[in-house]
Amino acid sequence: MTDKVQDQWAQWLFQRRHGGDPEMQQAMLSIVSQIRETVLQNARVGQGNILLDVGCGDGLIALGALSLVGERGKVIFCDISQNLLDHCHTLAQQMGMLDRCQFLQASAEDLHMIESNSVDAVTARSVLVYVQDKKQALREFYRVLKPRGRLSIFEPVARFTYPEPPHLLWGYDITPVMPIAQKLRGVYERFRSAQAGYTHFDELDLMKLLESVGFPEIYLALQSAIVPGTSENIPATAPKLNWEAFVKSSLNPLAPTLEEAMQQALTADEADQFTRYLRPLVETRQRVDRSAVAYAGAVKH
Repeated sequence: MTDKVQDQWAQWLFQRRHGGDPEMQQAMLSIVSQIRETVLQNARVGQGNILLDVGCGDGLIALGALSLVGERGKVIFCDISQNLLDHCHTLAQQMGMLDRCQFLQASAEDLHMIESNSVDAVTARSVLVYVQDKKQALREFYRVLKPRGRLSIFEPVARFTYPEPPHLLWGYDITPVMPIAQKLRGVYERFRSAQAGYTHFDELDLMKLLESVGFPEIYLALQSAIVPGTSENIPATAPKLNWEAFVKSSLNPLAPTLEEAMQQALTADEADQFTRYLRPLVETRQRVDRSAVAYAGAVKH
C-alpha cells in the first residue's frame, strides 16, 4: 500500500507518523489499539448493528467492529482519502468480511449519501480536530443516527499541550540552543496559526457543540498528564529512540517534520549544532510528555 500512497492522510499514517521506524510504528499501534477498545466499548456495538466509522483512516476502529456487528450487521468505512479506503477494502477482504462492509468517500461535514435515522452507532477517532466546521460535522453525526443511536469519539485536546512553556520544544529543554530553537518554533507557530481549529479546541467546546446539535445525553472523560522523562520513569531496558525516524516524523498529517522545519529555517551550521544538542536527549527520552485526550459519548433521543 505504501508504494501507492498519494494523499497527505495516507502518507502520514503509513510513513510520517512514525518516520518509517518499525519499532516506533509498533509502539503507536499498541497505544491506538487501547483507544479502539474504549471507543467501541462506549459505542456499545452489538450483533446486527450498523456502525458508521467517520475518518476511518487505516481501519483501526472499523475493522475491529466487524466481529462485533456479526453477519447480520454492517460497518460503513467513511474517509476523505480514497487511498485509505482502498487499504481498508484490502484488509477486510483478507479477513473474509467484505460482505458486511460498505466504503464511502466523504467528509465528516457532508454525509448526504447516508440516510437520516439509519445507523445504530457513529464512531470517530481524532477527526473533529481536523474539521473546520465541527458543528456541521456533529449535526451530520446526529442526523444519521437512529433514535437511541450512540455516538462515541476520541479527540486530542491540543489546547492543553500548546503553547508549551518557553524553554521547551516538543517537550525537550532547548535553553542551551534557544536562538536556534526559536527559528524552528517560528515554523511550527506559523503552521498552528494556519490550523487554528487544531489548537483552539478543547473538551468544553466539544461538550457545548454536542449539546447544541441536539444530543440530550452526553458523557465525557478527560485524560491529561504531564510526565517528565527521568530515569525513574524510563525503564532501564527501554531501547533508544531512532533519531532518523524522529526527524522524519510529524505530529499530525498537516504538520512539517523536524527535518523539513530545519531545512526551511536553519543554516547548515545551525542544523548541525541543533542536532548535536538534541539527538542525545531524544535517544535517551529526556522529554516532558504533556498530553490530554477526551473520550466523548452521546445518545440521540
